[in-house]
This record gives sequence, C-alpha cells and structure tokens, in this order.
Amino acid sequence: MALPSFLRAIIIAVPAAADERVTGRVEGGGGDIAAADVTLWAAGLGAPKKLGETQTTDDGSFELKIPDDWNEDGVL
Repeated sequence: MALPSFLRAIIIAVPAAADERVTGRVEGGGGDIAAADVTLWAAGLGAPKKLGETQTTDDGSFELKIPDDWNEDGVL
C-alpha cells in the first residue's frame, strides 16, 4: 500500500557493535502518527525479504533490529 504524500518517515540506520537497528519517526499532517505499522524489507537480486515489523509509539518513533542473518548484499 502506498502512503499518501503528506506522510513521511525519517529513518536512520544506526550500527551498534554487533547490534544493528533502524530507527525513525512517522509524521503526517504536521504531527506524529502513533500506532502506524512499519515494515523493514531487504531487496536484492531475488524476491524482497521481510526482515521485521513494528508499530510506532505515541510520539511516532520506531525501532527495528536488523536480524543477524541478514545478507548485506541487499538494500534496506
């Protein structure tokens, strides 16, 4: 499902030793969006692979851990 153009997500990949995470915030219409579904996909030569999913908190923020077995040949 495509998001309306007034929605935006700010995503920052933060490597932390052996633990890699993707964090960000979902905003729309001038405010934070709570309980928004966020899904992390890896794309590469084969079919896209779902790496994780979560929901935003009350302030629109989210955090997803990148699985240890992720093949870094793809794009998040």
